[in-house]
Amino acid sequence: MDSELQEFLKTHPAASRWLNDIIAVLMRSFGRAHVKDIAHELSKCYGRDVNTTEQTVTRRLNDFCSDAADFKKDEKYDLFERIDAATYRLRGYPKRPDILELGKIEFDEIALESMWDTFEAIARRKNRTKWRSSSNKEKLTYFITWISKNENAEEYRHRQKLYEGVAEKC
Repeated sequence: MDSELQEFLKTHPAASRWLNDIIAVLMRSFGRAHVKDIAHELSKCYGRDVNTTEQTVTRRLNDFCSDAADFKKDEKYDLFERIDAATYRLRGYPKRPDILELGKIEFDEIALESMWDTFEAIARRKNRTKWRSSSNKEKLTYFITWISKNENAEEYRHRQKLYEGVAEKC
């Protein structure tokens, strides 16, 4: 990964929000946790009741666990191991998995997420085929170039002011 992209991602982490948050909880829990514990912690961040959060967490864990009956993905998607009923381990712990290419790009900062949505819509309209075939790394590299242009950087600062005080995502 080139240094400009690495630097951008340090300041503005981009990843599948639920997946990233589940991994963060597991990293703080020495690589393993029960679904209820993960859900309890994330329910505070997402402002949802624990039961709804638990259902979402279970689905996301199973989406990335080859122990799930419906798992039919490539090995790079196999991030979790079911070690007991509703208890999961992060494969490869203590190393945090690189999930950049595994899901949709999202940002915690609302203003940046808004700019991403604008950029994505423009890029899709310009060249849908190229957009679909680009990796997330390539898309983010294009985004960094786009948002660095004066008018886009100015719009980003405007949106930051507009969303100031609005709670960021978990």
